[in-house]
Amino acid sequence: MWFGIRQRDLNIRVLPEQRIRISPRHFRIPDVCVLRRDQPIEPVFTRPPLICIEILSKDDRLRDMQERVDEYLTFGVPNVWILDPVLRKAYVCTQSGFQEPEGGVLQAAGSAIRVPLAEVFAELD
Repeated sequence: MWFGIRQRDLNIRVLPEQRIRISPRHFRIPDVCVLRRDQPIEPVFTRPPLICIEILSKDDRLRDMQERVDEYLTFGVPNVWILDPVLRKAYVCTQSGFQEPEGGVLQAAGSAIRVPLAEVFAELD
């Protein structure tokens, strides 16, 4: 919801559960995709979105996300984030691993997007 109410201001589009073609025969469906407004919307994405966000459910484990994250990064997604609503934590994912964002703010490389986690998790209350 945080992105949804800011789409116009941030010049983005937000799509939940959008299918992405990672390779010719392999697809992934991130929980949330954020695209630049000028990126065309395709039935199945063939170009990397600006951000892929995975939201951990109660039964998910952070370490189980590694393969999925690696595929997004290899595909060229510049920003891959994991949100854990139970622990109220977030992780910025890179080839080097998962790190919590500095100062509690997720920042999307290559854009002006700054997401204060306190605001995101406040929506859960």
